[in-house]
Amino acid sequence: MEHLADLADQAMAILKPHVLAAGGKFADQALAKAGAEAGKVYGWLKSKLTRPTAASALEQATAEPADEQNWDDLRQQLVTLLKDESLRKELAALLPKDGGVRTTTQTITQTGDGNAAAQVAGRDNSVNITR
Repeated sequence: MEHLADLADQAMAILKPHVLAAGGKFADQALAKAGAEAGKVYGWLKSKLTRPTAASALEQATAEPADEQNWDDLRQQLVTLLKDESLRKELAALLPKDGGVRTTTQTITQTGDGNAAAQVAGRDNSVNITR
């Protein structure tokens, strides 16, 4: 089973650029013109996020897309919704099968003696540095 947060992140990654480009104005029309994928995901969210708090989170994210808190609120509502396995399957069917390609670039520059460093990407990581 995919992580609920991963599915929510994929859905946000599809919607957010189009909503930001529209500047919060006419999000419905912007997403409809953005292509089938974004339009389907938005339509699905709009039809499933019907509880007042959830609907408000979607409305706020599309009305004021530059506010990261709005996207965080929407993501949290979506994660809660995706606890239902049937809804999780529905959303997964709308998302790209590759899960969205994510690239991480990490760089460490250290100078001096006795330094220790670690870098991780992804989920459920743990780092222990013992000296």
